[in-house]
Amino acid sequence: MADKKAKSKEVIDEDVFVEIRKTRNVRHNAPITFEGYTNTDGTARQMRFKEDEEGFKRFGGRVTPLRVGDDGVVLNLKNPMDNLRYTVAKEMRDLGIFPFEPQEPLVMIIEPEAEDNSAVDAFDRELKAMKVISEDLADPKDLREFAHYFGLADGKDVTVKRNMIDLAKTSPEQFLEGWNDEFRHIMVLVRKSIDKGIIGLKADTGIYVFGEKVLGMNHNEIVTTLAKDTALVAVLNNKVS
Repeated sequence: MADKKAKSKEVIDEDVFVEIRKTRNVRHNAPITFEGYTNTDGTARQMRFKEDEEGFKRFGGRVTPLRVGDDGVVLNLKNPMDNLRYTVAKEMRDLGIFPFEPQEPLVMIIEPEAEDNSAVDAFDRELKAMKVISEDLADPKDLREFAHYFGLADGKDVTVKRNMIDLAKTSPEQFLEGWNDEFRHIMVLVRKSIDKGIIGLKADTGIYVFGEKVLGMNHNEIVTTLAKDTALVAVLNNKVS
């Protein structure tokens, strides 16, 4: 697939490829065919033109449906008709119209620039996560403290660091979401309290409790409960320490 980017002007003078690919099998692998889409005002727009229309000079008057089979379809945006098909498909996607309905989309558009941007964004997120480890969490004690947030605080310092680096590489979004969580300290406290048996499961209920106080059915529910009870947070901190 070419890595050149589409130009903003209407006529593209170089090869720029996009792909439309099926996301799942439909009707025994039958191709998906669509000729047009519905405008925002509800009127139908077809890929066909009358002789007195400007589009007729570029595309002709015939209907040329876009057919997406198992192998997908590659469009060259340099080709006026392919460019029109791409424009129609992209607007269908943005409007959430068949076969791009948000609930169960049947096709997806693979765009080089979007793929490039996604790769760059992923790299930036990983870099930010690694920077947190190397700068904000350079002290092994601080790194282990944060590692409790994800349940990754077991083992020697080098093991904890390796596990956190692996998380930053494979799931930088999760890593950064945890780091930026305003209730991060409470989640760490919850993990520690459970590990030490200070917070436990009430028999046969699946509910976490502290003494007789019901806290919730999972870690997030416990955090929500504790965020509203600073006195209990203080008690748990004292017991954990």
